[in-house]
Amino acid sequence: MKTKKPLLLACTLFILPFTAFHVFAQQSRTVHPPAVTHKVPVIGPDAYTTYSFRLYNAPNNTFAYDILKNGKLVYRQFVLMFVSNEGERFFASKQQTEKAATIAIEKMKVGQQPSFSREEIKKLLSM
Repeated sequence: MKTKKPLLLACTLFILPFTAFHVFAQQSRTVHPPAVTHKVPVIGPDAYTTYSFRLYNAPNNTFAYDILKNGKLVYRQFVLMFVSNEGERFFASKQQTEKAATIAIEKMKVGQQPSFSREEIKKLLSM
């Protein structure tokens, strides 16, 4: 009996490392993807956006326009008018209103407000 215990202990100590190695070898490992070496172009949120405008007649033979983004109304400009320092009112013609709508869309595409300053309207109406 005395000889069986040391022999059993020796066999256990000899077999234990192989069993442990075998158990750890069977475990799944996390595989990390290789580093990306090429750059994918990033598409901005407005890449598939289309702008358009709708011109319509306003009261007193004037014109106004709506700006549409992907077919939905995003901005409405009522009568485009400029008041001079003398109090005279100048209204935009149909061609000037179309030009204003086009400029407003270009402003929106670069993230600016589609509204016009006094100087921009004065310049637009002098065309």
